[in-house]
Amino acid sequence: MYRSKNDYDRAIADYTAAFRLNPNDTKVLDQRALTYLFKGDYDRAIADYTAILRINPNDAYTLGQRADSYHRKGDYDRAIADYAAMLRIDPKDDDALCGRADVYYEKGDYRRAIADYETALRINPNNTYAKEELEKARQAQRQ
Repeated sequence: MYRSKNDYDRAIADYTAAFRLNPNDTKVLDQRALTYLFKGDYDRAIADYTAILRINPNDAYTLGQRADSYHRKGDYDRAIADYAAMLRIDPKDDDALCGRADVYYEKGDYRRAIADYETALRINPNNTYAKEELEKARQAQRQ
C-alpha cells in the first residue's frame, strides 16, 4: 500500500518487519527488492535478489530482476552474466535475450546486440521490441 503511494521508506519498513517474522518468505523479499528498485537503491535490491537466489538459484524471474538492477546500476558484466544464467534455464526466453542485447548495445557491442535481437525474433517473430531495437543496433553499427 505504501509503495503505491510512493512512500518507499515505510513500505520497506513493513516488508522488513514481515520478513523478520518469516525469513523464508521470498515473496516479501521480492517486494522489498522491487521497492528498492523503485527508490533507485540498486545495491539493496541486488542484495535482496541475491538472497532469494540463495534459496532458489534457478528462479529465472529473480535472475531477470537482478540483471535489470545491475543494468540500471551500470554493472554491465554482471547483468550479462545473469541474463546468460536465465538463458541456461530457458534458452528460448526472448525477454532475456532482449535484456542482454540492451546491455550489449549500451556497451557499444553492436554485433552481439544484433545477434541477440535476431535470436529473440527467431524465437518470437512478434516481439516488436526486438524488431525496433534491432534496427537501432544496425544503424548504430553502420555509423
